[in-house]
Amino acid sequence: FAALAALYYRNGHFDQAIAVYQRLQQRQPKNLSALEAIAQCQLVKQDLRNLRKTARKILQMEPSNRKAQEILVYVEAVLGPEKAPGPKPAVRTLQKQSSGRAN
Repeated sequence: FAALAALYYRNGHFDQAIAVYQRLQQRQPKNLSALEAIAQCQLVKQDLRNLRKTARKILQMEPSNRKAQEILVYVEAVLGPEKAPGPKPAVRTLQKQSSGRAN
């Protein structure tokens, strides 16, 4: 798997490389190298939202991983910190109306 994914990566087929690395990581959940390779592909593609998720997975497995820490700092600088999910705008509007405050 890794050789095929690396071939895809070298030829610029990042989506295919990610798919193969993900299959490898599913078969070997503790395979940190596969996650790092996925992160590298996502970085090249500038898929920052998925890159943030991948970096966090890496840090769960290896909290001292310097590269994942740096990636997370970079992504947070570009996208801003991830916001906690909150109520949707329609829900907030209803909440305001029910509390007596209109838009």
